[in-house]
Amino acid sequence: MPLNDTKLRRIAGKPYDGPEEIADGGGLSARISPKGLITFQYRYRFNGKPARLKLGTYGKMSIKEARDAMEECKGWLEEGRDPAMQRKKARDIVSNSPSISTLVDEWLETPSVKEMVKYEYWKRMLKLHVTDNYGRLIADEMSPVEWEQIFLRITKGGSPVQAGNVLVKMKQVIRYALRRKRITSNSLMLLEINDVGSRPDDGEWVNIGDMVQVPDTYDTNQQAGYIVSRTGNDFETNERITFSGSMFVQITDSMGATTARYPASPRADTPFGFTAEIPAITLNLYDGFDVQSPSRYAIATSEELDSGRWTVTAKQPDGKGSTALTLAEYSDKIYE
Repeated sequence: MPLNDTKLRRIAGKPYDGPEEIADGGGLSARISPKGLITFQYRYRFNGKPARLKLGTYGKMSIKEARDAMEECKGWLEEGRDPAMQRKKARDIVSNSPSISTLVDEWLETPSVKEMVKYEYWKRMLKLHVTDNYGRLIADEMSPVEWEQIFLRITKGGSPVQAGNVLVKMKQVIRYALRRKRITSNSLMLLEINDVGSRPDDGEWVNIGDMVQVPDTYDTNQQAGYIVSRTGNDFETNERITFSGSMFVQITDSMGATTARYPASPRADTPFGFTAEIPAITLNLYDGFDVQSPSRYAIATSEELDSGRWTVTAKQPDGKGSTALTLAEYSDKIYE
């Protein structure tokens, strides 16, 4: 007769002198100790040898969960895998699952991330908004709702744009962890900026004192436009690019942050683009709907790029989604 809760509740936690084992069917049974401790177990054969696997204890595991675990074990057997080893691997993964703080630290240590112009800024922001309060949580155990609370807290503090910015950066952290198989859950990726905050207006991500790259569009040696697509190290652009001498390129990521300079060379298949070994950063690619402000590029000689550097001295939003910037000639002396 199959197991049922009425029968097990009468036995659980009480002195017991009945049958040592009660079968449920299909190899699943409940083993009962003299003190009324009920353990679900699964009997099976692997490589011709009998085996018995503990699935869990009644009270922490329901009869339904035990039956589901048995079916999972049967699936492994059909694939030629030992259920005992598969459950051990699952336990090892859980016990070794990294915390949010560990994943953020690992991401910050990658060479491509260290080259971000705003590296120190984002290191501080992730500490302030994420790891200081939530760093000990296990990423694989986080649900979308639990992730959402991290960013809603920023919005409730009066910074909805920053909430969206931090979400974008944490998606980069989680995407890096998923690629390296450090975690298995991608629950954070289900959230969108509009779920937790708002997108920045043009110019809102720039702060007074920042250095910005502003190509001189009247100077034929300085070329700029936006990124249309990327395949490996090949970038497609909206403007034709003319190469002359040693050229370097800088592009903006999905948050408007500028990369370091990378040597650029012509593409063999089209004049609308370039080839450069730029790290796998997240780009904004214009689609007319969700992405209105695409990632941009500036390409020129090193000297010409230097001449296009300016310092933001003032900013004035116009209330219509744009921001006017006042610039002054950039000098490295501002850091002295």
